[in-house]
Amino acid sequence: MSLAPALAPDLASLRAQIRRLEGQEAPGDVVGFGVPEALRSAFPQGLRAGAAYSVSGSLTLALVLLAEACRQGAWCGIVGLPGLGMEVAARQGLDLDRVLLVPSPGDQWSTVVAALAEIVPVVLAAPVRLPPGEVARLAARLRERGCTLLLTGAPGCWPGAQADLQATPAGWRGLGTGHGCLLSRRIAVEVSHRAGRTSRHHLEVS
Repeated sequence: MSLAPALAPDLASLRAQIRRLEGQEAPGDVVGFGVPEALRSAFPQGLRAGAAYSVSGSLTLALVLLAEACRQGAWCGIVGLPGLGMEVAARQGLDLDRVLLVPSPGDQWSTVVAALAEIVPVVLAAPVRLPPGEVARLAARLRERGCTLLLTGAPGCWPGAQADLQATPAGWRGLGTGHGCLLSRRIAVEVSHRAGRTSRHHLEVS
């Protein structure tokens, strides 16, 4: 589902529509969500509702995290990624029927993210540079609404991020010596928590 940058539809109406489609509570009432099994030792309680996380080195990793939220019944928003292929997103398990898409928010980035935080529990966005005051206001809105923000930016792209996830290639599965088909690839994920703890994990993706 694609939305205009100004998010013209009335938020209360959209929230009610999502609630009816889900047959349960509004997405904004959902508290956090789990992560793929390979990352559970780093996030035993899942990703925290209302917190921000940077994901660098692999858009696929960010999509896998988003897809995990969808599998748990959540709707999600994607902001500022006009080149994202929906076929690629679906291949990572993302339920496109639960996606609100704003490919090019222009100078309304923070307004769009704040509006989406009112109606969905998780937003994936390409970060932009914001004044400190605007960052603080948006962070407060995320905490208030319990919306998790995933940012496709390098560590430090969001002040106060709960953790930074950096992905690097770690090989392929299915390719033999001069023969075979590529079935999946492995990525190494280094997780650096705000508290200082760092861990390394391996994740297989399609």
